[in-house]
Amino acid sequence: MQKLKWLALLLLSGCAASRPRPADPGLFLLKPAEAGFSATLTQVISVSKAGSSVEVMAVVEISPESVKLAALGPMGNRVLSLVWDGKKLIQELDPSLSKDFPATLTLRDMMLAYWSQEAVSKALPARWAMKLSPGKREFFKDGNEVILISYSGDPFKDPIDFEHKALGYKLRIRQVAADE
Repeated sequence: MQKLKWLALLLLSGCAASRPRPADPGLFLLKPAEAGFSATLTQVISVSKAGSSVEVMAVVEISPESVKLAALGPMGNRVLSLVWDGKKLIQELDPSLSKDFPATLTLRDMMLAYWSQEAVSKALPARWAMKLSPGKREFFKDGNEVILISYSGDPFKDPIDFEHKALGYKLRIRQVAADE
């Protein structure tokens, strides 16, 4: 049971603490309608931190009305369910996870990777900036790089690599094709 707690925590936040460190941009969420698209994504998410890694399945449904995310742990159990309608976040966590677990980071990180440049730039807190270059989104606070997102092609078909330099975790999101 303790191993499941660690794996789920590692998967979902990439940090062992229940609160983000000050270097993180915070727990802001973008409006679902600001995504500019609707999609249902089935993904394999690999998370690594401090030499440990775990891989799970996730389904994300994005529409102008809401964003829904469900993640299945290594044993096939649902470890997280989030529903964000732009005003209210409803979350269901596996009982093995702490009640103050920062699940919002999971949703926020996905939005940083998928939402448009304009929507993300508008939502960034003061002293934060986003720089775009081919295949990359870099996030800076006070001129220091904090988050790097790398795309190997179309983010809806090809892997996305996410590195949170301030919190020390990396994740890889790989889309699962319908025939897999």
